[in-house]
Amino acid sequence: MQHLLLYAGLDFILDQDGHWHFIEINDHPVALNRADILAKQCHYPLFPGQGLSRLAQELVCQSTGNTIALLLPDCFRITGRAEKFDFIDPLQNEGPARLTMAEFHEIAAHIREKGHPCDIVDITQIFPQAGRYYLRDGKELGLLYRRAYAFPKTQPLIPCVNDLRLRAICTDKRLIASLLQEKAPDIGCIPTYSHRDENALYRFLDEMAMANSYVIRKPRDGAGSRGVERLLARDLLQDISVETDSQVIYQPWIRPCTYKKGGHEYHVDFRLYMVAGEAVGGFARQAAAPNAHLTAESPLSWMTTNGPALPLSQKELTDKKEASFSLSAVQLETLCDRASTIVKIIEEYAAKLEYRKTCQKIPGFENQVALDGQMRTIELRPAQA
Repeated sequence: MQHLLLYAGLDFILDQDGHWHFIEINDHPVALNRADILAKQCHYPLFPGQGLSRLAQELVCQSTGNTIALLLPDCFRITGRAEKFDFIDPLQNEGPARLTMAEFHEIAAHIREKGHPCDIVDITQIFPQAGRYYLRDGKELGLLYRRAYAFPKTQPLIPCVNDLRLRAICTDKRLIASLLQEKAPDIGCIPTYSHRDENALYRFLDEMAMANSYVIRKPRDGAGSRGVERLLARDLLQDISVETDSQVIYQPWIRPCTYKKGGHEYHVDFRLYMVAGEAVGGFARQAAAPNAHLTAESPLSWMTTNGPALPLSQKELTDKKEASFSLSAVQLETLCDRASTIVKIIEEYAAKLEYRKTCQKIPGFENQVALDGQMRTIELRPAQA
């Protein structure tokens, strides 16, 4: 089966009453290798720690037999050709760039172990011809594993993981929420409001203010927790009348379940990785600061993307002393079923969209957000033996 969204990362909240809530989906996730490592450190993991190997196997199966190209994000530039690369500027070997390269190297190694040719490339090393794609040495590609935002703009005749239309869809949190509300209203997608329907927005804020509750305000197409705020609804109502930004969305803040460590409680949420519609790995994401006392109002206590990752273990077997977050078999089944449904709905929606028109909505290279508001080129060279 051909999957438009072969590889995805989905984020969920498990609330204190045991209900799952879908947050967002990422069509170019990183850190599946971290999930594999955490699983192997756990005595009774929920996943076997073979997520990257499973992804590599699917890439080989999807390929038409020719070389698989692992296409780096737009800002990467490679000098020369090799199986592994180092950062020319050591200071760039951190954060998302480091995670991306580590994962690319591991995926490539798994593919090569299966006896299939694989190259790590940047966007300058590929050129199109009659709907197919070739490396500069004339080698035809059999599959494109893509992390570039803006390539390829024309629909290729070879498999592309993931289909570029997913970049325009998955970054639009308002669209995803609307789509899931229509197709699967019981899936647990967090209610999402915007100035597109101000009557519904004000009703929502009034209800939240009466309950003295928090509201999340964030960019419609944001990523990496940039621009995310948690505000009391009553405070938000005082100044929202002057705000009509269509690129902002509002959601209720749902109190997540907690993880106890060192006498303190920390909020957690969950990242789940899907390959070919099936869950292959995941971990819990712990907030950096406890959720009570002096840090209770700090973003470090309610924004879970800033803290450490925890392996997921089997609740029925796990020793309570183990440093992991345990889920029951029923909780895991519910989570995986919902994730599979979400991926299927998004794939079906993407398949109906015209390729070129949809991809034109994706921001260009020069508009992507990076350090100091500008995209910086990350240069790589062949690793020294």
